[in-house]
Amino acid sequence: GDASVYALDASNGKVLWRTALGTPPDTFLWDSPTYYAGQLYIGVSSFGACPEVQGKMVQLNAVTGRITHTFPIVPNGCIGGGVWSSPTIDQPTGTLYFGTGNEGTCSSAESYASAIIKLKASDLSLIAYWHLAPTQRVPDNDFGATTTLFKATIKGVAQNMVGVINKNGVFYAFKRNGISNGPLWSAQVASGGNCPQCG
Repeated sequence: GDASVYALDASNGKVLWRTALGTPPDTFLWDSPTYYAGQLYIGVSSFGACPEVQGKMVQLNAVTGRITHTFPIVPNGCIGGGVWSSPTIDQPTGTLYFGTGNEGTCSSAESYASAIIKLKASDLSLIAYWHLAPTQRVPDNDFGATTTLFKATIKGVAQNMVGVINKNGVFYAFKRNGISNGPLWSAQVASGGNCPQCG
């Protein structure tokens, strides 16, 4: 609730370190941190988009809590692109995947908002992304679910896949080494619409 990541001593609950990733209540951390190779990864979002803040993926040193790298979803000075689901790590390739939320109102392009993004886990450098087409969007448009890694044999060929669902009710499945090419397949699994409490 205070937009901070905490490390606790598991034996007694003592706070070992605390790192603030924004100013509450506008900034909010909806997701759980993901641990990989001595680092923690967590997304930054707004509290219900009122007001929106700049979405980010943040890497922290798990021992010290120091922020080591940050990937801004929208340009500095812009808002939107909140990340409110945990990233998924592909350990053999040292990469991470996550989805982002809706664009803000910015004069600059926000290509990484409402998108699935693939980053290098070591330094959060961009590898690939796919932006949801305007024709597939719904009001309050977000990728709010955690990405899922899976394998599939398609036309006799084994494929390493990653999938994620959007609020439009469509599950999108991508080849992990072909994110920018768009989904290999997609399936309508729910009715798209507004926020869950909107009916």
